[in-house]
Amino acid sequence: MMRKYAYCSVVSAHRLFKAIAMLESLNQHNEDYQIYVLCTDDEAKNTLTEKNLQNITILDIASIEDNDLRKARSNRSTLEYNWTLKPALLYHVVKTYPGAKYYALLDADLYYFEKLDLIFNEAPNASFYLTDHNNSKRFIHFYDLYGRYNTGFLGCTRSNTTLTHLNWWRKKCIELCTAKPDTQKKLRGTQRYIEDWPKKIAGTHVVKSPGANTASWNIERYKLTRLNNRLLVDNQPLVFYHFSGLGIYNSREFNLSHFLKLQENVVNWIYLPYVHHLSRIVEEICTNYPGFSKGMTKRGSIRESHYYALKSPE
Repeated sequence: MMRKYAYCSVVSAHRLFKAIAMLESLNQHNEDYQIYVLCTDDEAKNTLTEKNLQNITILDIASIEDNDLRKARSNRSTLEYNWTLKPALLYHVVKTYPGAKYYALLDADLYYFEKLDLIFNEAPNASFYLTDHNNSKRFIHFYDLYGRYNTGFLGCTRSNTTLTHLNWWRKKCIELCTAKPDTQKKLRGTQRYIEDWPKKIAGTHVVKSPGANTASWNIERYKLTRLNNRLLVDNQPLVFYHFSGLGIYNSREFNLSHFLKLQENVVNWIYLPYVHHLSRIVEEICTNYPGFSKGMTKRGSIRESHYYALKSPE
């Protein structure tokens, strides 16, 4: 029997640590879902298969890659190709698995604190669900670089209309999916193609909750509090946080953000649970697969705004 929610995510070996944390947090806080994980390499596929996580269907490239995608693979970087796969995967899942009520594309560096139901319940009959970057003052210029909406999360229902627009988005990203922002043509990755969807596509819902796709680029504009072990963002539940820009040096050392120095309560309440989870995953994977280092960054090779080292266990 088909689940109520059908999610999907593109995962490579370089995103494996974060993907496992995402999948485990999703399972901890959500139910009645199946997630379709497109593994872009054998290391990701074999590791996730052996972990045997709940509610997961593992797909490989051959299941969705057609001649157009193979051509795209040859004319862009690995990062750009993995981005190109995102709308192709969502289109494939919505088209191939018609029984779910809601669908969503989830990035590997998301982490869940509440049920995703809270997002879909805002507008149960919407066609698409988009999340604004909601940039704080210091990141207002990001709109010109990266677009209005963040495609780390993009939800939808299934209809001829949504399939048509997902296929259009898939084709546009196959044509061009550049990592370098083009402010003149308003192009960058997958994101800027969807900027006019709220005006263009009936039923497109821009998620109102500040706790959906909360991230370093918007956390400064919100008041973060705790109530009965529940995290609130401007008095609304923190549904999921987007840990974009977090670097892993090893199982004990991290660059929490290459964007900014984070406030103490943000670190203690949001980041520490995540890096402790990541630490356990890194240690497990590196123990089971000696020499595995994909997804870890050499300190000094990236911009470091917030170094953090976990205390050594007693």
